[in-house]
Amino acid sequence: MCRRSTLETHALYVEHVVPRLQRLALELSRPELGPAGYDMMFGPPLVGAEIFFIGYQPGGTVEQGKDIQPAERKPVWPRKCLYAVADWKLARILQAIFPTAFLLKCTGSERQFFRAADDTIYKMWPTDLRRATEDFSLCQLRKLIETLAPKRIVFISLKAMKTTVEKVEVVDERERGGCLIGTAMFAGVPAIGCPHLSGGARLTGGEMATITKALRSFAGLPNDVTGVPADLSAA
Repeated sequence: MCRRSTLETHALYVEHVVPRLQRLALELSRPELGPAGYDMMFGPPLVGAEIFFIGYQPGGTVEQGKDIQPAERKPVWPRKCLYAVADWKLARILQAIFPTAFLLKCTGSERQFFRAADDTIYKMWPTDLRRATEDFSLCQLRKLIETLAPKRIVFISLKAMKTTVEKVEVVDERERGGCLIGTAMFAGVPAIGCPHLSGGARLTGGEMATITKALRSFAGLPNDVTGVPADLSAA
């Protein structure tokens, strides 16, 4: 199923996303609006993964889009969970929260598979293209969860969580108000969600400590870590 989903994602990208964004970039003389590729899986298609992480949308540039590989080529997904082995900020934050050996038993995906450099660029996409790719990605994401049957889901973006599940139960609030930690069910799997850990959420040290404790407890791990280093948790 995972390979079929990847082929379908590649077909939608090549046949619809690429020509629409190329035309948009040309019409507005904004080359950064061009196609930036897609990311579907951030780890191998593990059955019964400890955690299936879900973000909102992968970032990316037009240069990255030029390097996208046809889905018929291998590998079509990473051999190891990128959150366990990568060096970008979000991966390093998750490595500070979870043991590497645990992260290697995890995998992940996105609410929206198709890349954009940032939210401002994404909002400039034609509305019908945004809706079509979001609907497609959600359908494929649900199929992935149903097929892989992970033990639990962690949304690493409240936007991803709120646009995926029908109802979010707020279990902890931010110091200045609003949701800090929410719980839900998606495709029959228990889920927890928090603000994006490496984005512009401006989490305080206390909020990061609360998130760390909640995520480790949700994963069945002891709360014996000191927390995320200040240089990583700073906005």
